[in-house]
Amino acid sequence: SNDRVHTLPDVANGTILTDQSTLTSAKLSGALPAISGANLTGINSSTAYSYLDQWALNADISVSSTVYLASAQLSRSNSYAYTLGSAMTVSSAGVFSFPATGIYKIYLRHQYVANTTSARYIGSQIEYSNNGGSSYTALADSIDHMSSISGATYVNATCEGFFDVTNTTNDVIRFIAYASATVSLQGSGHGNNI
Repeated sequence: SNDRVHTLPDVANGTILTDQSTLTSAKLSGALPAISGANLTGINSSTAYSYLDQWALNADISVSSTVYLASAQLSRSNSYAYTLGSAMTVSSAGVFSFPATGIYKIYLRHQYVANTTSARYIGSQIEYSNNGGSSYTALADSIDHMSSISGATYVNATCEGFFDVTNTTNDVIRFIAYASATVSLQGSGHGNNI
């Protein structure tokens, strides 16, 4: 007889036979084994952050209304705090520009102190501009009050927000301190950072 018996080669258990060059999800079932990240392709392996920059006040400043922090009052913290990548630049008016486009997390921390002072409000604010500083909008704000207590009384202000920088010339930020009574915004020796 011309009948022939066709036999398949031995196939290891769990092997998938396909005549296609790619493996589709329809051919998968059950639990998949763990995959080493070292074998994955097309994944960006760079650090999570491209830029980390910290700035601080050089010295205590008196605040009794709205104060826009100026560059002469600020210094980059790279001598005592971690920074990564290019520094932001700051104008004499305290306007910060970014080294590259991207989405940035902006964080501000201020510490205020006064003796026997009552203030209805004490606050800090991050403002942004998309037109090079011609006009500003609040990005984040922190506000508190101070009761008149004999001796030093402290108020901390922290605020943060995300800012999408699409143009390094037009997209800028600045920092503000404000109070309804005279208080002292403490300098870098007290851990104030922006």
